[in-house]
Amino acid sequence: MKYLRDDGKAWHADGGWYSRRFTKEDLTELFAKAGLKCKIIKICPVNYIAFATKQ
Repeated sequence: MKYLRDDGKAWHADGGWYSRRFTKEDLTELFAKAGLKCKIIKICPVNYIAFATKQ
């Protein structure tokens, strides 16, 4: 499992990450840079949870 980091924060073991700072496009790009595809769930207008999915 690969982990992505931003400002010293690691992605959770299950691939989920809570983000107020990134848009859906930003999260997709971050996962892509680590060689992962992701499923993104919008939980409110500005917050997303992203989960890594196996390619």
